[in-house]
Formats: sequence, structure tokens, C-alpha cells
Amino acid sequence: MYTVKPNHCVFSKDPALNDHFGSKLLSGAVVQKPNIQRFTENGVIFEGDQEVTKCDVVIMATGYTWKFPFLEEGILATEKGRINLYKCMFAPHLPHGTLAIMGFFLPYGPIFPAGEMQARWVTQILAGKCKLPSQEVMFKDIKKRHEYNVSRYGPIDKTTIRVHCIPYCDELASQFGVKPNLFKMLFTDPKLLLKIFFGPSVSYQYRLQGPHSWEGARETIMTTIDRVVWPITKKKPEEVLDNFFKRILQAILLLLLP
Repeated sequence: MYTVKPNHCVFSKDPALNDHFGSKLLSGAVVQKPNIQRFTENGVIFEGDQEVTKCDVVIMATGYTWKFPFLEEGILATEKGRINLYKCMFAPHLPHGTLAIMGFFLPYGPIFPAGEMQARWVTQILAGKCKLPSQEVMFKDIKKRHEYNVSRYGPIDKTTIRVHCIPYCDELASQFGVKPNLFKMLFTDPKLLLKIFFGPSVSYQYRLQGPHSWEGARETIMTTIDRVVWPITKKKPEEVLDNFFKRILQAILLLLLP
């Protein structure tokens, strides 16, 4: 109805949610136009228009390009539109894994949990407690990620560094032994397994085992919803859920009763 359907599918680009966009279109505060054909002295001519649309300001929302001017040429290598960085961090062609480019990724989800995992992994490598795989393995991993991202997001200059936050954190966690063993947890702590599997994704799960584990991680995972619900409702989660299920039951009864 709003004629704002993009040319790509729903999961191919970053989602942007805006409560005001619909009302601005309906009220005429925002007017959609086709592509700009050319600029004039005091305005623009849009494709399909003959008249000049006068404007005071033009905001070029075209994104940005990436550059590393502080690195020597050839350190950050590209090949056929692919940025050659293992796990979006390490240049595999360098003889030593002493250079890590951190935060250079585009996540679906929050950036800080993944950034923390990068920092933890790098410190383990620099401390000599874990090693990078061979060049062959790293290049194979880069190519696989790039091909998957191209098939999903399209061939753009940042396709290689697209990641999904939770799988990416799991990838990094598995590199230095902090990814939780869910299969083992099925037999040793099924309650915790349910919280991790069906609850919100929180970084405490990467503190259950391995380097720099935390004895309070389990309890913090188990009480995550408590800290989410209480500031908003001043109620315990079970009270909120009880009220929710009561409303669902009432709605069903209203539909069934004549």
C-alpha cells in the first residue's frame, strides 16, 4: 500500500523499524520520489519529471567506504570482491598471526557481544594459548562465508564481513574452548540447557567454561528474564506469564462461547 517494496527479499538487508514512517507518508510530510535524473542550479529533476523540484538541502545517504591508510598496501588483501580476513579478523597470507582487525564486521544483531568474543580470542592467540589454522583452512573458510553471503545478500563490497551475531559468537567461542557443550548439558543440567536454547542470547553462556570462566554465570543466565521484567512491571516473571496466559484463555473462551 505504501509502495515502498524493495528489490531484495526481506532478510537480505539490515532491518529498519520506524513507527513514524507510515504516518509521515499518509500525512504528506514525507513524499516518495523516483531516482534523481540530474541536478539543476536550485533543485533536482527526478526521473519521469519535466519540472524542477526546488530544494534547499541534499543529504547524500549513500553509505561509506572502508579504508586502512595506516596499513601497508597488500596487508589487507581483496580478491574478486572478497575481503580475505579469517573470521573477519586475520589476514591469512601474513606469516604470523600478530595482526587482528577487530570490529570490522556487519552483524545481524548487537555488535558488542561479538566484539568481546573477538577480543577474548585475540588475547588467547597473543598469549600463545591457541593457534590459528593453516592458510589453506583459513582461505577455505573465507571463501565459504563469502559465497554464502553473496547468495543471500548480493555481491556488494562488504559482503564478506556480514555475520549473524549468535552463530558468529559460537564460531569464535569454539576457537578457544568457551562454547558451551549443549549435548553434555542435556544430561548434566537440562534446566540451564532450556534457558540457553529457548531464552534470550546472553554473553554469560560463554563464561560457563574455558578461559576466564565465571562461577556466577549459571545463576545470571537463569535470572536474566527477572532483570528484564522487573524494571518495567515491578513484578516477578511468573506473575507476568500468569496474567498473559489468563488473557489468552479469556480470548479463547470469548471466541468459543455463543
